[in-house]
Amino acid sequence: MLLKILFVLCPLWPARAAVTIYGQIPFGQTSGLAETSTADGPVDTTVPKSSAYDNTILTPPAPPQDQALTFTLHLPASNATVQNLSIMQLGSFFGFSIEMSVVTQLMGKNASVLQVPFLNLMGLIQQRSGGVKIRIGGNTQDFAVYVDELPDGHATAKEKSDLKNPTLTPAVQYTKELFYLASNISSLVNVRWYFGIPFNDTNWRLQIAEHSQTILGDNLIGLQAGNEPDYYLGHGHRTEPYGPYEYFTEFQNLVTTIQNNPNIPIKNMLIGPSLASGPWTPEQLWETGYLDAFKDNLVAITMEHYPTNNCFVQFGVGRLVEPYLHTSTLAREAGKPFIMFETNSATCGGLPGISDSFGAALWAIDYGLTMAAANFSHALIHVGGQSVYYNPFTVAEVFGKSNVSQIVDISNNGLFTPSYAIYESGALSKVALMNFMDDPSGEHDITGTIMVDGGQVPAEIYVKFVYFQTLE
Repeated sequence: MLLKILFVLCPLWPARAAVTIYGQIPFGQTSGLAETSTADGPVDTTVPKSSAYDNTILTPPAPPQDQALTFTLHLPASNATVQNLSIMQLGSFFGFSIEMSVVTQLMGKNASVLQVPFLNLMGLIQQRSGGVKIRIGGNTQDFAVYVDELPDGHATAKEKSDLKNPTLTPAVQYTKELFYLASNISSLVNVRWYFGIPFNDTNWRLQIAEHSQTILGDNLIGLQAGNEPDYYLGHGHRTEPYGPYEYFTEFQNLVTTIQNNPNIPIKNMLIGPSLASGPWTPEQLWETGYLDAFKDNLVAITMEHYPTNNCFVQFGVGRLVEPYLHTSTLAREAGKPFIMFETNSATCGGLPGISDSFGAALWAIDYGLTMAAANFSHALIHVGGQSVYYNPFTVAEVFGKSNVSQIVDISNNGLFTPSYAIYESGALSKVALMNFMDDPSGEHDITGTIMVDGGQVPAEIYVKFVYFQTLE
């Protein structure tokens, strides 16, 4: 059996849930069962089922035969002697990155017509974390165009796809309704927002910055300046030469333009560089002097990353954060949050049988806790309208609402059984154990013994399981 186990040394309310955003298909179609009956018996229709009713089972990989199934963790009761302990983490560590082209599908048609399922999801996460951070943007933000109004009062509308865009996501037109839509959501649930300034060229279209600051006020927490600029040349959005120094020059041009714009009162809300760590490494950009030059303009330092092999079975997710450990240190030295601004199990909407599996939901939990242990301030799960499974609740429950939780990776039993300890207000609070081995017979269940050094395990503890019968 595949398990994720939370040993909780403080009270925690029970909840089990998973969330799926399914293709760009009207909700009424995805919410119905995919079978109908006739006099001759059941008939399979072409109407897709909601993922809540998806009973497809795939063949999982065989469990390793050399994996130790018992291990012991020695954990100090106090964090005073704990090495590699993270920064204090918020319960809202996991947020969402929503592709601008699917805003009305997920969030609502406009400020007057909100999607109730979306509000319910935000409310459930808020109960566990205290709030949610959402970024509106992605590839479509760079080519977004402001218009005064759209037919039928829509906040956004899609134009023909840009063939140079790697995901073929459509360009977007938007009106002020987009920001009133976000503002009305924030009036009902504790959601705060990131938006992005179009960066397809340097004829800056700054209406997103102007209207978001005016309408959202304190619920706006940052404006992205460039989405994966290290791919601009390869995607045909720039011409040779274009590298870190050219991006530096464009960023400086944007800063100067914002400084001279009276309709953007807050000048230091920019977020960058949001590299995909493809053609450029973060260090190549730091060599330009970017951090020193723009530290007074940046509200946060951001990166974007997906697993290179597009597969959740990339156990040992610590390798995914290794390219960012130096940047994490630089961010702390600069006093800036360090954010994984866009991530998920695979690029371009994920891979069937991988991104839409229970294993991917567990993988995201492990990846999130790994990023938190590496001092990312938070991470945004990207939602592009495709079939991707994820669980935003467990990480929120691991950290809770105190906003003083710290995490340390304590894994000592191989790639398939990662472990984490969480300290709250300096005291050991929770332990998270995971088992990625799929074996319905139970022969690969794990047994972890937790020894508390310098303290005692409470007489009563709470244990939470997040599990399913199979990895797939």
